[in-house]
Amino acid sequence: MAGPSRSSPSTSKQKRTKPTGCIEKLLNRQGNCVGFLDILITALAASLASYFLFTHLYRDSSIVVRALTIFFVLISILQPYNSTQLYITRHLADGSSEWEIFVVTDLDHDSKTADGKKWQSLAKRGTLKLAKDQKKAEVKWRDAEDFYLSTNIAAGGRAMELSDLAAFDGRLLTCDDRTGLIFWVENKQAIPWLIVNDGPGNVIKGLKAEWMTVKGEELFVGGLGKEWTTTSGEYVNDHPMWIKKVNAKGAVTHINWKDVFVRVRAAIGIQYPGYMIHEAVQWSDVHGKWFFLPRRASNDTYSEEADETRGTNYMVVGNEELTQFNAVRIDTDGNTRKGYSAFQFIPGTKDSLIVALKSEEKDGKPVASYIKQLQTVHTELLKKSGVKWTDAEERVFQWQIGNLEFACGAKLDQVSWRNWDQNESVALFAGAHALLTDGSGEIIKKLSEGTDIRASHVVDRIEWGSERAKAAVYCKNGKKYQADKILIAVPLAVLQKEHIKFRPPLPERKRDAISKIGTGLIEKVGISVNLKRKKTAFR
Repeated sequence: MAGPSRSSPSTSKQKRTKPTGCIEKLLNRQGNCVGFLDILITALAASLASYFLFTHLYRDSSIVVRALTIFFVLISILQPYNSTQLYITRHLADGSSEWEIFVVTDLDHDSKTADGKKWQSLAKRGTLKLAKDQKKAEVKWRDAEDFYLSTNIAAGGRAMELSDLAAFDGRLLTCDDRTGLIFWVENKQAIPWLIVNDGPGNVIKGLKAEWMTVKGEELFVGGLGKEWTTTSGEYVNDHPMWIKKVNAKGAVTHINWKDVFVRVRAAIGIQYPGYMIHEAVQWSDVHGKWFFLPRRASNDTYSEEADETRGTNYMVVGNEELTQFNAVRIDTDGNTRKGYSAFQFIPGTKDSLIVALKSEEKDGKPVASYIKQLQTVHTELLKKSGVKWTDAEERVFQWQIGNLEFACGAKLDQVSWRNWDQNESVALFAGAHALLTDGSGEIIKKLSEGTDIRASHVVDRIEWGSERAKAAVYCKNGKKYQADKILIAVPLAVLQKEHIKFRPPLPERKRDAISKIGTGLIEKVGISVNLKRKKTAFR
């Protein structure tokens, strides 16, 4: 990405294909196909005849106005929906496939130009290549073709914070999450098409439009999908839980999806005041299902600060009626700052593969976007075997996957299938399991005797390496401690996430080793105990 941004993908070409077809097909009639242009010419001739008839015989201009109005309305109604897709598949000699990919960005506050007269979004073009076996995909950006989409229409001093892309009625559309404007993109310009307002449609605020998808001949536009709250989580209204259904003529229907969004978050065990934020929703004609990749979710009350670290790794799939939902854990990279901001199905894969964008924010500002290829179907073995799992069995299976990844500290496709449980055969962890009847507090208390332990002393940085001065530890509470040597005994994840800074930085070989070692979320402490004694704290 050229600069931090949140982006939205679309596998598309930029040239709009003109509508084709005929009026007989539109009306499902039999017989010869009369071109739409023929009907247009005939209707225009009839209108001109009406004009001369009314103006010369009746001299009543109001009748003329009504006649011409009826004519243009009739033309608008008769024009068919353009279902032409905007992508072209290139099949390469090695069996791989390529598509043009186009993304728009949400630059947040940086969308305002330096002169303060316009707002803009960075647009990028590239190529998405999918291997023959469909197991690997890569994107190559053509940075020299970057350009900006701009507008001078704003709300509250902000605009052009584009969130998603969709091919609808033969045009490439994008939406602004500040103004509620939907633009169509052509010739490097964003042309305003319509504005969708928030909630049930009777408020002056524009919809914070985060996602768009097409089902049939209608465009669905939605927002965050959670209750609108203050930055500290106090309830305000349900407006973001309304979605908009738009037809090709721009007519908008406001639909309350609160029950839908409640069911989606319940699929992963979240109930209010917990929440789930949506920026990536798609309908699949192939599967006849709805797909949700939540951006963030938590069982805790919404907090603007904490929300940045609540990214999800879930895909929630719902039936067409939006009454039943199943959740699947995907792409568990362990970075909870990343959340899904958009995705599209890859053409030619029967909607079994998607290209998705994950975005990361810090202090309310976009930091980076990551593009990923993900499988939408993980049950290929079940399909081939003909075995049918119940919902309960599926949940147990997903729990086991999560439990293993939790313990191993990596996705299962990165874990050795031979050696993932090697600790079971090592003497250090061999033997029967035992529980402390009164908990482990007594052991910690005993081990800490005679040791100077300082609570509420979070380490901020360590200065070391100077031959003349002692090494120093600086705490966030302002305290400083010096010593000849410093022994660091912290979880590896603390070092990987750079919660402790080093001055000068650690040697490159150490930093490289720290970043590459896998680490689980379980801290293990080995204690040698003689269990043959009659009196013991273990059972």
